[in-house]
Amino acid sequence: MDEWKKLICRGNRSYENGRLEDARLLYRAALDQAERSLARCGDRGGLCTYADALAAVAAVVVTEHNLADLCLRCDQVEDAGAHLLAAHERVTRIMDDRTLPWTLRAAAMRNCGQARLAMLSFASEHGGLHAPSPIDGRITHLPASPLLH
Repeated sequence: MDEWKKLICRGNRSYENGRLEDARLLYRAALDQAERSLARCGDRGGLCTYADALAAVAAVVVTEHNLADLCLRCDQVEDAGAHLLAAHERVTRIMDDRTLPWTLRAAAMRNCGQARLAMLSFASEHGGLHAPSPIDGRITHLPASPLLH
């Protein structure tokens, strides 16, 4: 995760200094690094610690959100929405994938609210982005309850 942090920090400095193409390249490299970390957590079965999983999932979400901010600054509203939607869909897929370690699924669940809130905020400000309802589809990441409330 150290390499991801370096890339994100360099990307943020480029963004702040108006070097937007440099920022885009650094954020893309950071997203690749975050995806590799996520894959390592998924490949290690039960050996992925919760802290490692949380860092990997958060890195993907943060990087997608940074890319969305960059797109908005460049007046690429549709692309910004796509990045926010990608972050939300990614954590949702992880939560629903029962083949992944519980640490990774729990980390995705912890980051899901942030990803969803960013997506909904974007949709309320810019429109044109459909945020799935919490009751869309089958919710597979929650345990079955024997009681109906």
